[in-house]
Amino acid sequence: MNRDPIPSTEPLYRDLVAGLGADEARVSNKRAQLLLYSRDFSAVLDKGMPQLLVMPRSVEEVQEILRSAHAHRTPVVPYSAGLGLGTWLPREGGVMVDLRKMNQLLEVNEECLYILVEPGLSYAQLSSELVKRGLVCSIPDAPPAVSVLANHTVFGYGSFMQEYGLGPELVLGVEVVLPGGEVIRTGSAAMAGSSWHSRQVFSPLPDLTGLFLGACGTLGIITKAAIRVYPAPENVAYRKFGFKGVQRAATAVRELSRARTVDRVSGFSWFFSREARDTLSDRITGESLTMEQLGALRNEVSTPEFFFYMGIHGLKRDVDAREKTLIEVAAHHEAIEMEMTADDREKYHSVVQGKPQALSELAILGRKGKYEGGYESLVTHAPLSKWSALYDRWNPIAAAHGHPLAINTKLFPHGRFSSFRFIISYFNPDDLADRQRITAMKGELEKAAMAEGVPLAGAPASVLKQLASYPVYRAVKQALDPHGIMHPAMGEWAEGGQ
Repeated sequence: MNRDPIPSTEPLYRDLVAGLGADEARVSNKRAQLLLYSRDFSAVLDKGMPQLLVMPRSVEEVQEILRSAHAHRTPVVPYSAGLGLGTWLPREGGVMVDLRKMNQLLEVNEECLYILVEPGLSYAQLSSELVKRGLVCSIPDAPPAVSVLANHTVFGYGSFMQEYGLGPELVLGVEVVLPGGEVIRTGSAAMAGSSWHSRQVFSPLPDLTGLFLGACGTLGIITKAAIRVYPAPENVAYRKFGFKGVQRAATAVRELSRARTVDRVSGFSWFFSREARDTLSDRITGESLTMEQLGALRNEVSTPEFFFYMGIHGLKRDVDAREKTLIEVAAHHEAIEMEMTADDREKYHSVVQGKPQALSELAILGRKGKYEGGYESLVTHAPLSKWSALYDRWNPIAAAHGHPLAINTKLFPHGRFSSFRFIISYFNPDDLADRQRITAMKGELEKAAMAEGVPLAGAPASVLKQLASYPVYRAVKQALDPHGIMHPAMGEWAEGGQ
């Protein structure tokens, strides 16, 4: 499928102004406004800039936008909070649809335990409404301004993923405006008069909700999502343990997760410790390091190779009993108990009690040495048995590109597998040479992961086009979006691009 050349956007601008009855505050082609949508924290090389900005207030206005863009064969990119690290960049120009004015919490269903949200609703807006009802949702390690809908419909790593699953697994149904302007609903709400309580009920129809999750706006614009919520835990306990090696850590956390001793495990390599950041960050400059140089830096820090925050949520008596078991199992695996700092307590206790963390990873990084505003991550979905191999493969690659190995891992239910991700933070997102360095490093890291048979969350086009499921996506994309207007930079691999 080859998308048509991008035409002039002036006729589309006039149509949108007329169709939406909007002023320049909501439909704009002014460069000063468009520039705000041309950069983010990521290392994406060609970030692009939109030619038009539109800020709809309703589903009907989103329909009007897509009908007009479809008629004018103009690319469309949806935007919710701008914290998607490369996923929303308008690399081929076109129309940026900023959904932040659609920011309503439409329903809190306490009987069926779900919320219905619009794309502009942030965790900061949502949390107080849930807390006063004694409910919580899965909250990510991210600023409170993050979109609840976007976090759940793309990757959705959150505070309850080990108990209940990844964000997309918690979505019960969506409302989507398709590229031609048609509106569909999935899940139980597809039936007129029904609520959003169930995801898949109309066999033999497949799970159409899943079709739009992770699609990053390449198949349409999600305007509503029903998301599961949970009763807030009565009691919460967290402990912090360090392990001498990666394999020892994997063995211990697998045992604790399988036995349901812990409900949340979040692990970090030594470089994420406060001691390492305070001691070494001024000396990490982006220049390549030999393994000997990296080893010398490592020897200046006493933090164990890997350390974990382990959380237990539930009734007080149960939490107390499981906490004792956690301490015993950690001792058996020769773990070192580490101090929970005030930042640690804020970060981990607050989110499981329904409050978005005020201190994000970006804020923590911003306090440290040579950090220049960049933030990327390479995410894999790795069995715990692969941790050691990935760690050993990635370490020399990262050092050669001037970035010590900064790993964060979170477990999926029962410790079946994990998100094992490299947090890339030592680069300047406004420096092209720096972005090229990080892009080259990511390419080598991706190849190393694939050589271990570990899938990437957000893989490059060259990998996606080789997937056994790719022909199905391509057929769906062609059927729904024959002119290829929906977020073409993200969907380029579906159009024969590289």
